[in-house]
Order: sequence, then structure tokens, then C-alpha cells
Amino acid sequence: MRSRRAVIVVILATSAAVGGCSEASPLPLAEVRGTVKYDDGTLVPADQIWLAFEPQGVGPTGKVAPGAAEAYVDVATGAFKELTTWKYGDGALVGRHKVVVVSMSTDDRGGGIPTTAIPKSYQEVETTPLEVEVLEGGDNDFALKIPKKH
Repeated sequence: MRSRRAVIVVILATSAAVGGCSEASPLPLAEVRGTVKYDDGTLVPADQIWLAFEPQGVGPTGKVAPGAAEAYVDVATGAFKELTTWKYGDGALVGRHKVVVVSMSTDDRGGGIPTTAIPKSYQEVETTPLEVEVLEGGDNDFALKIPKKH
């Protein structure tokens, strides 16, 4: 569990550092919004839920490698919006994505500790069954369903 937390902290720190580096995306981005809930429609119990849209089948453009679009879910409603790839709220790359979802509890220092509210397979890009297609100018409103019993 400790190494998993370290990986998530590194991912978040790296994403934050990369997030402010580019004025504009060299690749097409689109606005994305949606919800993350259990398959029965109930909310996932967590202090924080982080998600990442990991682009699939997109190679680097010049010196820029395609990045994941990330956001935190509003745990009171299950809604997410303002995904960030390079600049806050700039959206997700147009194309196919695997979606990683991680539920966390908050420790006494405000850091996130992964929980088991979301199955482990959904927390890794290699194993998540969640896939979406982000369309340029399309209706990118995704209702992501997570199995409640695992």
C-alpha cells in the first residue's frame, strides 16, 4: 500500500509540474465532463476521487508527448469537469482513452491514501476496463460506472 501511495503522489506531482509548462496544446483537446458512480447509481464513498484519461494510440508531436487529462471528482455529486492536460481546464486529447479512477481517504496532513472503494483493476491504466472516445466538438459527457461489489 505504501508504494502505491508513493506512485500516486509521484503521478500527481509530475502532472502538476507538467501542467503549467505549455501555453497551448500542440494536439487537439476537447472539453470533457461526466460522473463517476457505482453501477447501481450510488455515490462512491471517499474523501477524494481522482481520475485520469490516458490517451491510447497517440504518439509524440515534436518534443511533446501526449499527456493524461486529470481531474478530481466532486464526491458529493459524483460529477467531474475541467479536465486538465497541460493548462487547468484545457480538456482531454481528442481520441481514445483508458480511464483510471482512484478513491482516496485524506490523512491528517491532507494527503490522499488509496482506498478499496474502487476495485484495484480500475486504478491501473493496464487493467482498467473503462474506455472512452473523446470527440472534437462532440458531446463528451461520460457516465462512468464502477462495480459496487468487488
